[in-house]
Amino acid sequence: MARPIQYDRDQVANKALAVFWEDGFTASSVDKLVAATGLNKHSLYKAFDGKEGLFLCCFELYLSRETQPFLAELEQGRGLGALRHYFSKLSKQSRHSAGMGCLVANTAVELGADQAAIHEL
Repeated sequence: MARPIQYDRDQVANKALAVFWEDGFTASSVDKLVAATGLNKHSLYKAFDGKEGLFLCCFELYLSRETQPFLAELEQGRGLGALRHYFSKLSKQSRHSAGMGCLVANTAVELGADQAAIHEL
């Protein structure tokens, strides 16, 4: 009989996101991700299909948490006022990310189109 899952997928993704955001995809080794998340390698591969699967989960989390609210701001407003509000909010968020930059831009620079699934997102 399979053992029940002993971790919270969202907590694991949040911890792994911090590693990927700080170090990038390539420099985030499986061992570093295991240490950060508390999962063992077997669980990481079983739950996320490996490092790329975990990154895709984290990338989607980043997009929903960090990017979508900004895009929603633009969809709600019109004109110069909406743009001012968007860039004001974006500026505050940039200061909050402690100089790590945008994960989307960082990933695009690091990987280009090398990882098809990541590039598609």
